[in-house]
Amino acid sequence: MKLNKNKIVDNFLIFFIISSSGMPSIISLNTYIFLFLFSLYIFIIKKKQFDKVFVLSMFFLIFLFTIQTYIFSFVSIVTIVGLFIRIFIAYFILKIVGLNFIQIYIKQIYFIAIISFLFYIILNLSQAQGITSFLINHFTLYEFHYGYLDSSIKYNIMGIYTYIPELIYRNSGPFWEPGAFSGYLLIAFIFNFYLFDKYQKRRATILVLAILSTLSTTGFIALFTFLFFTYYKIVKNILLKIMALVIIISSGYYGFVNFDFLGAKIESQLSDIQGADVYGTDTNSQRFLNILRDIQDIKGHELFGRGVNPYTRYSHDPENQIRTVGLTDIMVKFGIPFFLFMIYLLYRSICSYLKFQNQQGYFQCIGILITILIILMSEVYFNFPMFWSLLFLQIVYKKATNTKQLRIN
Repeated sequence: MKLNKNKIVDNFLIFFIISSSGMPSIISLNTYIFLFLFSLYIFIIKKKQFDKVFVLSMFFLIFLFTIQTYIFSFVSIVTIVGLFIRIFIAYFILKIVGLNFIQIYIKQIYFIAIISFLFYIILNLSQAQGITSFLINHFTLYEFHYGYLDSSIKYNIMGIYTYIPELIYRNSGPFWEPGAFSGYLLIAFIFNFYLFDKYQKRRATILVLAILSTLSTTGFIALFTFLFFTYYKIVKNILLKIMALVIIISSGYYGFVNFDFLGAKIESQLSDIQGADVYGTDTNSQRFLNILRDIQDIKGHELFGRGVNPYTRYSHDPENQIRTVGLTDIMVKFGIPFFLFMIYLLYRSICSYLKFQNQQGYFQCIGILITILIILMSEVYFNFPMFWSLLFLQIVYKKATNTKQLRIN
């Protein structure tokens, strides 16, 4: 059997853009440097060219960093170069893989979800038999915490599953925590919805089950949001639309009232912010407190942001801060104008992909955009390469190049 070298390289690159965007066993400076140099090499030998929208985006960032350097009288070349390396990794891999980017991404996340179920089921059903202890004692590559405020010990088992004793009923997959896993699953589920082949429904079922197994509050809200916008558009009969709306609202209300990780969790977090000393002695890293901290951080820096280095990023105690809300984190780092520019690029990419798949309608574009913005409320995904690639999908998925809808082979 003759090996397809291009296919091997494409799968290799997609695996590394996924793993370097959330798998603790892979994320490292050495990984980013290797991936940057390797993808740059392939980019050059394939004689790829830079696109105007990408060049414009990079000049926009350079302009922002120049202004920030003037405002704060401080610049961290290492931090800025690190950000550009991750963005270029995303761009190079997207250009190299081309039209296969989304299909390979979906396929790999699909297999990651299946593997995660094996560990998730074993670890949840086998504690009494001591299998959990056996796996931890003999197959843990390393233990880690996610940030200085994270007191829970996480075990990376065989590099392919993250076991968190306090969150045993939540599926983390190989990512640093369940919420992060749900974000990447949702991106795969969204794009899989517009692929048309005989395995599409099978993949959708596995992806939805994996999303549900993460027990991620944000993941659930994002999933219901996408389904509402999608099926509201698909269903033509007004009575069926009303029925669908009633079912979705009723299901949402039932979940909010009866599931602790939805209603009780949100109510608890909202109660935490009442009278909280946001930037004082309170070190709680929950979502709503982090939003309040980001609001304080951005005051006076709405136009140009505070930059990506902790020294300028935070307005208080920079050495002891962590942020978990990706949406407000972008605003603080880059300012509101660049944030809106990113939203515009994301919207264009979503619409380009839908048109490429012969799926017309701004309603669907808006629905997916809102869904992704909700996902960004969960984690700081733009600290990693994968989500940057979503901004530039418009470069690859152009209507003029499409002759038939994409399928996964």
